[in-house]
Amino acid sequence: NKCARYWPELHTSKTYGSITVENLHESNYGPAQTPSSTSRALRSLPSAGHQLLQPTSNDDDCYYRLRTLRITTEDGHTWEILHWQYLAWGDHGSPLVSNQRDNVQLSVLLEFFEKIGCLNSAATDMNTSPMIVHCSAGIGRSGATIAIDMILNRIRT
Repeated sequence: NKCARYWPELHTSKTYGSITVENLHESNYGPAQTPSSTSRALRSLPSAGHQLLQPTSNDDDCYYRLRTLRITTEDGHTWEILHWQYLAWGDHGSPLVSNQRDNVQLSVLLEFFEKIGCLNSAATDMNTSPMIVHCSAGIGRSGATIAIDMILNRIRT
């Protein structure tokens, strides 16, 4: 079975038994919106420190989305969670499958992992909870994501 959408729409909440999930904030990330540089930027890998993607309000160009969710229990305990949703990797196939976005897939995926890595390092320093990875099916993309993250960490050390 596939994982059902468990996060609510922006500024709303859903209750699951004794737990409430509230969506506090969402940011979409898509290609840079400068018309003259967009096509050039999408054709090559970004250089070190260059960000390929920028916040965007256009859902059609959204490669990934970052949400801030608040989890609250009946007894009043709360946690804020950063929920990263990678949208440029469909349910079947790979992030490098030939399509209209194939020139940017590797760059987008690497930038996604870089941003998660920076935030995860900061979170680890603050003794917060670990990262949880899942996809709708719970096997292919989740396992690949964990493997890619481990390989990138190994390369960096």
